[in-house]
Amino acid sequence: ALDYAVQAEYNLLQKQLVPGCICIPSAATNLTWFGVHFVSQGPYQAGIFRFVITIPDNFPNGDCPRVTFTPSFYHPLVNIDNGELDVKRYFPVWKRNDHHIYQILRCIRRIFQKIETNNPSNAEAAIL
Repeated sequence: ALDYAVQAEYNLLQKQLVPGCICIPSAATNLTWFGVHFVSQGPYQAGIFRFVITIPDNFPNGDCPRVTFTPSFYHPLVNIDNGELDVKRYFPVWKRNDHHIYQILRCIRRIFQKIETNNPSNAEAAIL
């Protein structure tokens, strides 16, 4: 059931194109997806950011997938120590029929376009 759910998410992702984002499952495990976001506008314009989406073992009935940027970078919503994006800000409770991984990619795109500074993961970056 887990493999089917993850494959269904990837199929949906291929239909819901997110400009500037490319994401593919790892060859080693379908619970790890590798992605790159090419920023075309805003303060991070021309930046290229690599990230990993880690899908939990209890997907889609459990926790929200995690997003970790490698390497970490200076942004209010990214933990500077481990590169993790605060995805729970957008999906406090993961709902299997309402939430999808392509929506996480849209959030990744949005954090580079509109810098949100309330309740930051990196308070110092939020001040700047």
